Amino acid sequence: MEIVAWDMSRELVRLGNSVRMITTALPDRRGEFMQDGVHVVPLQNIPSGCYSRAWWGASRAYFEQHCLTSTDAVLSVSAAAFGLLTVKPKLKDVPFIMQAHGTSWGEIVSKWHTGRLRSMVGSLRNLYWMPKDLWAYRHLDAIVAVGQRVYRDLEKAPSCWGWHSSKLHLINNGIDTGLFYPEPDAGADLRASVGIGAGAPLIISASRLHNQKGVQHGIRSFDKLVSQVPDAHYLIAGDGPERQALESLVRQLKLTDRVHFLGALDRGTLARWLQVSDLFLFLTEHVEGLALNVLEALACGLPVIMSEHLQVIAPKATVLANPRDLDTNAHLMARVIRNASQRSRSSRLPTNFSLSHSVSQYIYLINRLRSGG
Repeated sequence: MEIVAWDMSRELVRLGNSVRMITTALPDRRGEFMQDGVHVVPLQNIPSGCYSRAWWGASRAYFEQHCLTSTDAVLSVSAAAFGLLTVKPKLKDVPFIMQAHGTSWGEIVSKWHTGRLRSMVGSLRNLYWMPKDLWAYRHLDAIVAVGQRVYRDLEKAPSCWGWHSSKLHLINNGIDTGLFYPEPDAGADLRASVGIGAGAPLIISASRLHNQKGVQHGIRSFDKLVSQVPDAHYLIAGDGPERQALESLVRQLKLTDRVHFLGALDRGTLARWLQVSDLFLFLTEHVEGLALNVLEALACGLPVIMSEHLQVIAPKATVLANPRDLDTNAHLMARVIRNASQRSRSSRLPTNFSLSHSVSQYIYLINRLRSGG
């Protein structure tokens, strides 16, 4: 969500708008600052990672002191601006728009889908938040689903209870195609930095290293692939609580010379790794709203193998898979790798998933709401 918000903010500034981003404390910055034209306001002593009463109280206090007379629209990334809804009556001409990346009910379904006791118990927190979400939906001017799956969830009970469906809009997440794009001459030096030859088939996954993201299924499926494609390598970009367990699994399967953990990457470096790879693999168990990592891979021209419950936006470039069917996944990877080697690289991202298209739709919605439409 943070990536989506930052990309949108930069694009809005590029188009001549003034953007102030109120956020939680940043580990390496204190006080307000400007970056890429965006006015960033980190609220000190408000930890990141989850919304809290402290966050909503501090963000409301800052907004009332600094933003009441200078705001044309409020965009809430998920529930971030729910604390501001109590001051909304003072701003009758200012639309409040929520960018919905999921729903409480969708999270409950996703956590029960994993079959893991810890996840299922964790769904009680989502159940607790559901009435608060429904209260907020009634007071917002618009709710924007970032993908078709989120849109469908918001259309259905119980997420649709108590608010009018005319508030619901679909604006897909958008990818910065100036950063994520095909690069046929992307460097052999990058591959060489982790000991991978220029012609070796290269599979990549990029996500938080969490059980729900299914990286363990990717590793086990890759283990089955090695007998079919012995020179293949697997890159894992990202970090998280399961990294040590995943590294242990790689050692157990004797894949340490084939599976490479890249750690958390800045987005420019991630784009370069996508450009030199041959296949993007995402076997998540989580019910994603609209997987940003898949969009980035498509923008770089990669074919994608992803979980069968995810939203398909580029059917000709996407193969659906059961995350737990390891043998079938290995056969799918082998087939896609063979086909990919016969095709020239070009972007596979539909134009309505570009950042410029997405931001233009938000601007249109804001202007329409401000004019009373």
